[in-house]
Amino acid sequence: MGGLTFAVGPLSMRSPNPIINAAQTILEMLIVPGLIGGAAISGNVHAFYLGAGAVVNGLFHFGIGWLLFPLLARLKVKSAQPDSDQR
Repeated sequence: MGGLTFAVGPLSMRSPNPIINAAQTILEMLIVPGLIGGAAISGNVHAFYLGAGAVVNGLFHFGIGWLLFPLLARLKVKSAQPDSDQR
């Protein structure tokens, strides 16, 4: 995800194909935290280094995955166990 931050230029050019356009929109939404973080680190919204944004994006998405995967695994285990209350 961090590397995707460097593709912000090509992603901002919209495709006339609606499916590709939707994919570009979703990918842009995923890199917004890194762009905001890169601008906050550099202190300038108009000229900031994309490397800092890539690091912020990588850390942000790693943290989200670190929190959500154990939660999803716990929910999956609970849904696989039969309920003993339904007799």
